[in-house]
Amino acid sequence: MISTLKNFKQKSHPLALCDQIRLTLQPKLRDDCINHISSRAQKEGHRTLIPQHLKDASPFAIANLYHYFTLRDDSGEDDSEDLPPQPVAS
Repeated sequence: MISTLKNFKQKSHPLALCDQIRLTLQPKLRDDCINHISSRAQKEGHRTLIPQHLKDASPFAIANLYHYFTLRDDSGEDDSEDLPPQPVAS
């Protein structure tokens, strides 16, 4: 179990580790994250990150993708104002 946690820590955004549990327990939150990922991905040309594909993704994948795009939102790499960053974990 500890080796699995260490493995996740190396491959995951720190807040994403906590969010994986939240996404598992709160389906609505998972849907919100999938919608954010899909919307942001389409704007960047990632055509395969659509809700139909993301619905089968693991909580690990969803949490990390969410934080990947949220960090990009926060860094100002895209000037879209219609995507307010909303961290899952606070």
